[in-house]
Amino acid sequence: MRWTELHLERFLRDIIERTGVDSIDLIAHSMGNRCLTEAIRRLVSDPDIARHFGEVVLTAPDIVADIFSEDIAPKIVGKGWRVTLYASSS
Repeated sequence: MRWTELHLERFLRDIIERTGVDSIDLIAHSMGNRCLTEAIRRLVSDPDIARHFGEVVLTAPDIVADIFSEDIAPKIVGKGWRVTLYASSS
């Protein structure tokens, strides 16, 4: 998983730096949420990169609820992006 997270982080950084894009919307499903949220957690430390994220959509995240609410949500919510979470109550 670490390999994928690092490459996703590098990919997102490259897109932003090489294209000059204003906004990137991100969407992940199931275990892809683990990679995406970890890459975002690292990228938010660079405000020049983080400002380019428009909306983050997390669908059916395969992440333990406590880990999400304590470790991930505080890093991605309130950064000026729209964050949408689709999850089952069970």
